[in-house]
Amino acid sequence: MYFAAGFKTGVFRIFDIENTSILNEGRFHENEINNLSYNPSGSLLCVSDSRNIYRIYDTERNYSPIKTLD
Repeated sequence: MYFAAGFKTGVFRIFDIENTSILNEGRFHENEINNLSYNPSGSLLCVSDSRNIYRIYDTERNYSPIKTLD
């Protein structure tokens, strides 16, 4: 079980709840994170920031960014 959280610094972190550890950390945004949402299968994570920049990340490839939308 994973939990995603975004911060004012533009960083988002993925927490492994069962092991109480940080699984991954993304530093691809320059502005405050407003929203994080997984797709139904959990294979993609969409992150938006305060400047309405949306980035889609591939969860199966260590949360690598695959698409940016303005």
